[in-house]
Amino acid sequence: MLKRPKAGESEDDLLKFQEEFLARNKSDPSASVKRADKRKPSSEDKKDVVKLDELPQTLPPGPVPVKKSKFRKAQEERRSKEATTLAETDDAEERVEKHDRHMAQVLTQIIERDTRNAAVFLPRQTSQAFPTALHRGHTLQSTGSSGEKKSLFMQHLATSGVKDFGVVLKQELQKTGEMPHNPSTDVEERGDRKATSRIVQGSGLSATLGTTEARKIHEENLEKISTMTQEEIDEERKKLMEMMDPKLLAFLTSKKKVKPEITEMETETSLRERVAGGKKISKKTGHSDLGLPVQPEPTWVHMEKVEYDKLEWMRDLPPPSTGDAKNGLPARFDFHGNILPADSDLPVNQGLHHHGNEPERAGYTLEEMFQLARSSNIQQRTLALQVLARVISKAKRGAYRDVVQSPILPAVLESGVVFLFRWALDDTVDTVLAAAVAAMHALICNPADQECLDRCFSWFQGHVMPGQCPVTMESERQDGEETVEETDAEVAKRDIVLCLVSRMVLLQRLRHILETRKPQAVTVLQVLDMLTKTAQHSPSLAYEIVHCPRLLDVVFQEFLPTAWDPQDSNAQLSSVYGLPLTTALRLVAALCQAGRNMAAHMVSKYKLQNIIMRYMAVKTRSICCLLCSVISSTEPVTEHLLSEMLQTQSVRVWRICLSYGLATQTYLDLYSTLVGYIQSALDPGGRPSSQQMEAAMLACCETVVSVAGSVKPSTGFVRSHDGSAMETEGSEEVISPDVNWSHVAGLYQPITSCVQSVLEDIKDNYQFKKCELHFATSCVNFLATFYHQLQKQPTYSPVQCLQEVEEFCCKTLVPCWKSLGLKTVLSNLSQHSNLLSPPECPSQEVASCLVELQASQPDGDFTAPVLQPHSPYGFLTALLRLTLVLCQLHKGVIDKMLVDVTQDEDLMSYMKKVSHNKPSCLVDNYFTRHENYLQYYFLKLAALKPGPSMSILHRCGLHLLSRLKDGDEYLAFDLLSTTIFSPDFITDGKEDGLAFEDLGEMKLAETSRLKSATQREITANRSQLLSEVYTRLPGIRAMYLSAFSASQQAVTASSNRLTCNTAHTDSLMSCSSGGGVLPRDWMYLPLIQLYVKASTPGSSIEERVPPQLVSMAADVLYWVYVLECWRPHILGVVSITLKVTRVMCAFMAGNDLFLDRSVSCYLAALLQEYTKPAALDRLDFTEDIPGLSSFYDLFSELLQQYESVSFGDSLFACYVLVPLQRRHSVQMRRLVWGEKAAVLRTFRVPLTQVVIPIERFLAPDESDLPLLQLYFQCLVSQTVRPIWAPIMYLTAVHHVNRFLYYQADRNHQGPRDRMWHQLMACKHEEVKHHLLHYKMADVEQEYGMTFYTNLPTIRQTVVDGYMPAKMT
Repeated sequence: MLKRPKAGESEDDLLKFQEEFLARNKSDPSASVKRADKRKPSSEDKKDVVKLDELPQTLPPGPVPVKKSKFRKAQEERRSKEATTLAETDDAEERVEKHDRHMAQVLTQIIERDTRNAAVFLPRQTSQAFPTALHRGHTLQSTGSSGEKKSLFMQHLATSGVKDFGVVLKQELQKTGEMPHNPSTDVEERGDRKATSRIVQGSGLSATLGTTEARKIHEENLEKISTMTQEEIDEERKKLMEMMDPKLLAFLTSKKKVKPEITEMETETSLRERVAGGKKISKKTGHSDLGLPVQPEPTWVHMEKVEYDKLEWMRDLPPPSTGDAKNGLPARFDFHGNILPADSDLPVNQGLHHHGNEPERAGYTLEEMFQLARSSNIQQRTLALQVLARVISKAKRGAYRDVVQSPILPAVLESGVVFLFRWALDDTVDTVLAAAVAAMHALICNPADQECLDRCFSWFQGHVMPGQCPVTMESERQDGEETVEETDAEVAKRDIVLCLVSRMVLLQRLRHILETRKPQAVTVLQVLDMLTKTAQHSPSLAYEIVHCPRLLDVVFQEFLPTAWDPQDSNAQLSSVYGLPLTTALRLVAALCQAGRNMAAHMVSKYKLQNIIMRYMAVKTRSICCLLCSVISSTEPVTEHLLSEMLQTQSVRVWRICLSYGLATQTYLDLYSTLVGYIQSALDPGGRPSSQQMEAAMLACCETVVSVAGSVKPSTGFVRSHDGSAMETEGSEEVISPDVNWSHVAGLYQPITSCVQSVLEDIKDNYQFKKCELHFATSCVNFLATFYHQLQKQPTYSPVQCLQEVEEFCCKTLVPCWKSLGLKTVLSNLSQHSNLLSPPECPSQEVASCLVELQASQPDGDFTAPVLQPHSPYGFLTALLRLTLVLCQLHKGVIDKMLVDVTQDEDLMSYMKKVSHNKPSCLVDNYFTRHENYLQYYFLKLAALKPGPSMSILHRCGLHLLSRLKDGDEYLAFDLLSTTIFSPDFITDGKEDGLAFEDLGEMKLAETSRLKSATQREITANRSQLLSEVYTRLPGIRAMYLSAFSASQQAVTASSNRLTCNTAHTDSLMSCSSGGGVLPRDWMYLPLIQLYVKASTPGSSIEERVPPQLVSMAADVLYWVYVLECWRPHILGVVSITLKVTRVMCAFMAGNDLFLDRSVSCYLAALLQEYTKPAALDRLDFTEDIPGLSSFYDLFSELLQQYESVSFGDSLFACYVLVPLQRRHSVQMRRLVWGEKAAVLRTFRVPLTQVVIPIERFLAPDESDLPLLQLYFQCLVSQTVRPIWAPIMYLTAVHHVNRFLYYQADRNHQGPRDRMWHQLMACKHEEVKHHLLHYKMADVEQEYGMTFYTNLPTIRQTVVDGYMPAKMT
């Protein structure tokens, strides 16, 4: 028998024991387990390598051997080996006995358990004959503490105790002495875990003495450990951990984590008390069920295990908190899209608390609704989409402007909500589809925009539609360069509508919904609205709609029928298929506005004329249709109003077709109907209150007059009334429209009577009762267009016409201008002005990828004041236009009328406010164009009769020129031709104005003594320069008109639309490029064109600039100087940096352009303006400059030009000095002193001629070490000298001197020491003296500086420290 190792034995003894053990156990064990390491293949098991050279050319005969695994192969070898061994050693009988599985063989192998020390429990005597029956209601739990399922018997035993079954607990027997005592279990019963080992339990030692033996081994181990130091313990532990298997180590470590269990000392009494008291503690979470609103009862089925995580939902919610006032809380919305306050305490039965985050707060966040919209539950998807639609609609109206910190619309677009809505459109469930359509409609459509467009449709140019294409799309389209293909997400960030159409096949999906799904009425209207929004995006997307297969077929067949069944007006419609819809007509109108070809296509293919006639010819009281776009309107709508809405929209579609010369035959067919409308409108009492229908009808008559008045024979393409086109021979004439002047001449008399009636009504009654002016606006516009076309007709009779004009003016127009009623209309100008609106911040709910007109407010009113009820702009524009046409037609009425017009107090007060008011947030609003039209016609009238306040009107004209948007190019051209450069509007230099300025500029003229490279003195006296203004204005005007001649095509297209030249109008959609007709720095554009022409690669370089280019540059500089002197408020919108940058282009537009006398004087005068202290403080060359990648590149080019052709010109040098001030970027100073150091030899401008204060180059002290080193090297190497560049020499000496004597800076002490050493070794005594004895700058002294006669003590000490003798 092997001996056990003793405590005093060494490691050698242990090795000896190991050898003895191995010697006795040479025989193989009965079973062994070997785990092969697959990561390290043995050398014997080599991998099979296929060698093609050794393979035979043909397959071997016979079956192909099956490849066996290594495990199976080893198993077969072992079995065969065992079989061979048995055959050699055992006989047959022994083998049978060994493998016998008979019952006798099994019973003989039973080993009895050692029960010698086991306790024997006898049943306790009770008075009951049988144990108490088990009842189902007494069951507590079906599983034990360890998770094992308990039987009914064990459940009853745990509840009632063992006494009911005639047995007693082991602890009670020990107390009474009835149970034999086993000392081996004392340690376990005491629960002393340190007395036994967690690893060695003695189960394999002995059945009787196993526990005792294990305890002895554990005690010996503890005794051994107690004699070891901590270092020895750590070392042995480390050795063991390295030798042991990681899995075994993990298992032993896990045994230390003993879960707390209910000990046996807990009696059944304590267990009953805990269960009865209802206090049960969860071991995993530590929750207590005391706070639960429902206490689990023992009798409840399947409630044995309390799930506290789920029961937490049944607790009462804590009171909501307001959170951090600074950071705020996530916005939560109710089902109506309203934001719920953070402290709102709503009942939970409203369904607003079904979310995990912030459970005490009611409502759902946008993120939670996005997640809910992807739910597999139909009701959840529908509800989420409906709520998102309401939230987006209210956000667009500005309902959340004051309650959220960040805008909602950009946030939802950034999160990809457009993809979520588009996926929802493919849902097969009708309710989800309807909610998805509503959500997409709320995202891309804005009903307020369409309502505003309808409101101003009868105004001047009201039928022109703005293009709603994002600017980025247009700019990329103009580049013409191939770009990398964008992803859907990138296209959506740039343009949502374009992404939906081109990438997500929205048109085909909407056609499927209308054609196959046939949804409810509201969904149909929303789909048509989305198609209208797509058509208003751009002509290209409108073309996609027209050519989408079967899309327009469905629209015309189902929603624009010419015959339909009458419907019950009191019944609510659920389906609108087969009924005429106003929304469908609005879609047709948007497609017609996008282009002439699309309008002709619908006229010819879908017989649009017949549809218009059907809806207009008969009083369709049986029409039953829904509201066009106001889907959620709750106002009562009568059957007559619905019919009127349909007819009004039909008339608007007709006017759009007439603007191209199409559908003119309808005028002849409906002539009697039109006359009936006009006659009914003659009676003011019978005139309808809304007037929309009558106003639209008269607008159509006005367009018919334009068509009839502009009919001229021509050659080229034949356009008939149905829009079809064909090419003709040179001798053939284009087919004229069906109407001519004889067809419209009869309208003059009744409409003139209408004009007299409405003007009389306004003159007498408007101050007492305000009414809508739509009908009056259409009447006056018709009369203005009629007189404008009348003088072009061959039947025009001047004598008769002039008599009628004079009579109309004297009897109707002049009294109206003097009336109190019109004064009331004029008094509302400032109140309804977009330009004079409070400068509030614009709405934040905008996104660059989704263009809208921003026409609504939270209260439902219009954002643009120009469109609010009783706005005077439409009517006054028509009245001013009529007055201008009559004055141009009859010069004799100018003196009679224009005095009352141009000198009206309300009009002049309005124009004065506009000229001095700060830009409003609505200055770029689309509907501000109607305010621009009013100002334009007022300026045109003022040009006919100049008044005393023409300078105010000139400022208004300049403001108007910078505000005009795309589509109004003709107005800009006309203003430049008649107003901007007119001497009648520029009255600042007349009479004593220049003499007064001469006195104020005497001091400035004395300081301006710059000399050019030819030593010619450059004068910059303001009065002398401005004295030629009136003689040079015609040349300046011609120059600017010539410079803008490149946009002649756009001017012609705009003129055709404004004058309603139907034969040459190709589109009624004004596509926006993101800016105005002219940029804000338009006055510099000709100068930029000269610079671009001179700097273009391959352009011819001439020794002298041609005289016409010199004159062009001089005119630009002169006009800019006039604006700087007399109109500084106009140039206030242009930054001083942009001004200086544009003027610098004059030096690079030609080699000797700046030397010309007519150019240099204005360059010097502008330099005085740009170098004033206030202007210098606003200079910032880091700002973005249109047309330049960076100012650094332009400045580098400017230095190259100075080095090449300046000849040391003082004026050129002063412009170069502007970016070299100390406050600007150090990169430009490094460029001059480093790469472009050659310019330092020609910088001869005297210090007395530098217009910029010297202190701006010297203060504060330079801190850039590379630049200081450049300063020092240029001084020491004589690259810069006081005679070559006085200002540069002074700057370098000043900053190097300050750096050398500044001893507090220890970070640059090494470079400073090297400078001192080089300075002491410098052979140029003058430079050395200047650097050592420099005191301060003084331009009156020689070299522009003063010196110390004797250095101060501190400086002398520093110098002595670097003297050669001291350094040794």
